[in-house]
Amino acid sequence: MKNLFLICIFMQLSWASFAQDSFYKEFLSNSNDHAGEITVYDNGDIYFPVLRLNDDTTNSVKIYKLNSLGDTLKTLVIPNTNPYWGTQKMFNLHKCDEGTLLGFGSTNNHPEWYIEDVWVVKLDTALNILSNNTYFTGLSTLNISQTITNYDYDIIYYGSTGDPISNSNQFLFKFNQNGDSLFARILDDTLTSGWEIAWDILQAKDTSGYFLIAEWNQLSYGSGNELVKINNNFEFIELVGQLKANNKTTAYWYSDTTIIVAGLNPTNSTGYFKEFGPSLIDTSCTLLNEYFFSKPDTINFPGAFRCMDLLNDEIFVGSTFNLPFGQIGIEHSWILLTKLDPNFNVLWQKYIGGDNFYMLMSMKVLDDGSCLILGNTNNLNQPTVKYNVFLAKVGPNGQLLSNPETPQSPMEVKIYPNPGSDYFMLDVHVPEKSTLSLFDMGGNLCHTSPIQNGTNTINTQNLLPGMYVFKILNKGKVLLDGKWVKE
Repeated sequence: MKNLFLICIFMQLSWASFAQDSFYKEFLSNSNDHAGEITVYDNGDIYFPVLRLNDDTTNSVKIYKLNSLGDTLKTLVIPNTNPYWGTQKMFNLHKCDEGTLLGFGSTNNHPEWYIEDVWVVKLDTALNILSNNTYFTGLSTLNISQTITNYDYDIIYYGSTGDPISNSNQFLFKFNQNGDSLFARILDDTLTSGWEIAWDILQAKDTSGYFLIAEWNQLSYGSGNELVKINNNFEFIELVGQLKANNKTTAYWYSDTTIIVAGLNPTNSTGYFKEFGPSLIDTSCTLLNEYFFSKPDTINFPGAFRCMDLLNDEIFVGSTFNLPFGQIGIEHSWILLTKLDPNFNVLWQKYIGGDNFYMLMSMKVLDDGSCLILGNTNNLNQPTVKYNVFLAKVGPNGQLLSNPETPQSPMEVKIYPNPGSDYFMLDVHVPEKSTLSLFDMGGNLCHTSPIQNGTNTINTQNLLPGMYVFKILNKGKVLLDGKWVKE
């Protein structure tokens, strides 16, 4: 009996430890919220900014501080006080060495609606504002911005400015750790003849300048990004070469001589149907290795700010699976998270969501191998699109436990092949006595079968070719639905 008691205690402790490996939190709001980039401090506290759209013209910024379990410790709302226009954006919180945070964004404080200045807010870790400054640029529409720390511990704030459809330039600012502006330059389109968007930046290992990952003079969508070299004064040196990956790309140094880049695959795509994954290149832009996944007939899209992170030599990449252009927020979608080894072999791959709309904005891998996923979600049962922000922590093996306190926790599900033929596989975590039903597009029930946790094989030999709606039900309640195609 004593041994049994000890075993029970051990099982309870093990479950508690496992349960802390993952969580799902959704932050409900009356505004239309858009998540920024995740920042994690050494003590495990999590910070991220949220852009709150209150109507078509005004917005504000809300900053969250959470503990490592996902519990909200404090929030800070920075209201929009601009006298002319309502534009105020912040998507980046930069962790500084002195135990402070710098929030980077843009604000409009001019009579001209299109002029935006760089906005820098210095905060302590308790979210008290230490300074709040703007820096005049004379530029229009600062967007797609991020930050890095260089080898001198200065902060490089970069992004694009202008109309991202017809004419866009790259801006680069250098700040010290106090948030003081040291230097700035605009790479205008006189160097090329089109529009440029800076997706990511890496300082050269020899500190001679920087490598920009950019769409550089690409007037046709999806033709690929370029590796661009600039000097320490942010002056153009050379166009090194064209990358395999494109659009909303994330890059890291993988060794002293190689760079790993994650993005869409423009060469094996049809229209807007894109594959996604990492590529390994050297500093001359020679392709060394690559791995693209997702079916090329499905729209897959990278995380808006960070779609990749590294832990030692292991690679974590994330994207939004099933994101139709022009239909963002109104279709069922998944977060597709993949872990690869240094040889680009898949260690595990997880589809998270599917019961509503989910869109990945940023991700961060922690020291224990777990991964934070920050994004936007929309409840498809409501009449209009209204985004809430969600934060999920996925365990080291890719596990995601539903939080019973959250009424709309996403299920973990994968259906493949899709399209298929005489069968498909359904990987899902569901309550006991759950069922799968298939309906044709006329609403007729064509198949039903019980399913269980894990992998289920669904026989569809008797079904005619066409599109079907699948529904996963438990006790009469639809837990998840989606579409499957028989070829």
